[in-house]
Amino acid sequence: MVNINKITEKYIHDKLFPGACILFGNKNGEVYKAKFGKIDEQNEVEYNTAYDLASLTKVVGTLPAILLLLAYGEIDLEDKINKYLPVKWKDITILNLLTHTSGIPPYSLAYNYLKNEELIEDIYKTEFLQVPNYEIKYSCLNFILLKKIVDIITGNHIKFVTENVYKPLKMNDTLYSPGNNQNNIAPTSIRNGKRLLGMPDDELAYYIGGVSGNAGLFSTINDLSKYCKEILSPNIVFSKSIVEMSRKNWTKNIQGSPDKGLGWSLFNSQSPCGPAFSKESFGHTGFTGTFIWIDPIKEVYTIILTNKCFYKRHEGIEDMWNFRRKISTNLLWAYERGELNA
Repeated sequence: MVNINKITEKYIHDKLFPGACILFGNKNGEVYKAKFGKIDEQNEVEYNTAYDLASLTKVVGTLPAILLLLAYGEIDLEDKINKYLPVKWKDITILNLLTHTSGIPPYSLAYNYLKNEELIEDIYKTEFLQVPNYEIKYSCLNFILLKKIVDIITGNHIKFVTENVYKPLKMNDTLYSPGNNQNNIAPTSIRNGKRLLGMPDDELAYYIGGVSGNAGLFSTINDLSKYCKEILSPNIVFSKSIVEMSRKNWTKNIQGSPDKGLGWSLFNSQSPCGPAFSKESFGHTGFTGTFIWIDPIKEVYTIILTNKCFYKRHEGIEDMWNFRRKISTNLLWAYERGELNA
């Protein structure tokens, strides 16, 4: 895999990130897996290195819990969220939160002066940017609210998703904000004079206490491969119908881009997977430099884990987009030519 090596090593040399884990799989499991560079310019990347997933938390932590509650009949997509949460909004549904059509702002800066539950309560009071169903507007607040709904229904979101998703899939290294309790964690940015290690790089998740619906989950390339395989070919945790429901285009008549499934971003020409994946493919990215993409037509998935925020936070976003597209396209090309070893 000369191209994969060459591309990745160039971005490491240019200090977009200190190291990376890359995996390509199909419905039978892993087809290609490689690790590059270091986690902190000193310690080598390993396949059990835990990465801050950032917004992949939305689809690996919050979404699976919501999908199971939908399957169990505990919630409905058309439920108004004021049925569960002390919010003033009367028209926002669970579907609006999942598809980023709620009209709620993308983020909150209240973390500058509020922490923990007080920060959550401030989010409950947030004013609309738009009325629901007017526009697709990606918002971390949507998934913070979804996680709170899971907490209210199950009593404990972490326990629910761990017992019903991570344990059955043997995702033993997938944890919320492990801190220093887990070895081999890829550090991210510096906050308050200290390098973040095992705590979320995302400010809202960090100041909520490390466990949030929008960010805060840490995982490894091996665990995420098990999750992607289950989404691609469900037989342990999910059913085929519930996964198909999650990747359906729920926003095709709503302005904005990209179109949304339930949590998932759906394929278009600018997708981070590059242009070669099928129009039915879907996935998500994380601000820290993480990425998963799943193609049910070609029956493959791609995972890229980096700790981009080790060097830069808001810089290098376009470079990360380019890197994901180059790697994903090269992997798919090599796979279809039979050049990836099982």
